[in-house]
Amino acid sequence: MKQELYGVVNGPWAQGGKRYAVENYSTSGKTGTAEVVDPKTGTYYKSPYKVMHSFIGYAPSEDPQVILYVGLKLPSKELGASNANGASEIFKPIMENTLNYLNVKKSNGEDKPPLSWNKRPFFRSDNHLAVGQTFPPVVDMGS
Repeated sequence: MKQELYGVVNGPWAQGGKRYAVENYSTSGKTGTAEVVDPKTGTYYKSPYKVMHSFIGYAPSEDPQVILYVGLKLPSKELGASNANGASEIFKPIMENTLNYLNVKKSNGEDKPPLSWNKRPFFRSDNHLAVGQTFPPVVDMGS
């Protein structure tokens, strides 16, 4: 799990997660986007901007000292258009200032990825869910 969370921010497949990297500290975490229900209709909003963006992250990755969650429900259209960018604009300065305030030792800049990234890890299962079933067991882990 630590490998995947590190990869969200630092891995070669990281997309929006790279925005959460904190200078001088290795950072790990997970982005999130969820639909929001319109209280007037009881259905999800139709607009792609009427969502909740979130990020939960910790630093330094190798010896976590601070964990921070940011959630933006119904962000402005400008922030919503940039996906989880609005949450990164809140997360980064708070995390950086907190780490500095607590005098957390900076990462040495030579931290190596915790896994080989020649292929992205994946889960595979030969089972399928039927109504009322729980998730099938993991049959194989990719390398």
